[in-house]
Amino acid sequence: MRIRNILAVWVCLGLMTACSSVSVSTDYDKDQAFSSLKTYRWHPAESKVKSSDARIVNPIMDARIKGAIDKQLALQGFNKQSPQSDFIVNYSVTTQDKVDFDTYNTYSGFGPGWGWHGSYGHRGMNIGMSSTQTVAKTYQKGTLVIDIINSKNNKLIWRGLGSKKLPSTSSAEQMDELISLVVNSILAHFPPKQ
Repeated sequence: MRIRNILAVWVCLGLMTACSSVSVSTDYDKDQAFSSLKTYRWHPAESKVKSSDARIVNPIMDARIKGAIDKQLALQGFNKQSPQSDFIVNYSVTTQDKVDFDTYNTYSGFGPGWGWHGSYGHRGMNIGMSSTQTVAKTYQKGTLVIDIINSKNNKLIWRGLGSKKLPSTSSAEQMDELISLVVNSILAHFPPKQ
């Protein structure tokens, strides 16, 4: 029983760590009464994707992102309804090339020194040398932007951004998990706590 409890704690910590790996920021219209929002529909615009990355610009990814958003909004109690709805959902995706630099110092050699041993002072000569190694790692950072638009006046009332390092290679299952993680992390902040 004790081992099962320990495993449950580790699983929860792992899930919390996974969620924290998505950098999320949000903004919203403070005059909007978010508690009145119950139904939504998708924005008819086709300009959702802003990237030249073939992993992102394709109908499979569009369906994956929309499906993850629909699923999370349903779990949060919102109903997909067309043509009449309280709000409109839209999304866009961008990617950026990033570089991480890791610097390592190696220490070797001799240098000037002074030391005490017992009651006697000792002087010595050391010649010091050190070298620095910098390793650059390139990667892509993806950002998913989810917009919530007031259907009455077509004005943006909430925006959530989720950014995460993209894997260099991935399977369809891994992309499903990645998109679900990012979408859920973003929509955890919708509606905003007013």
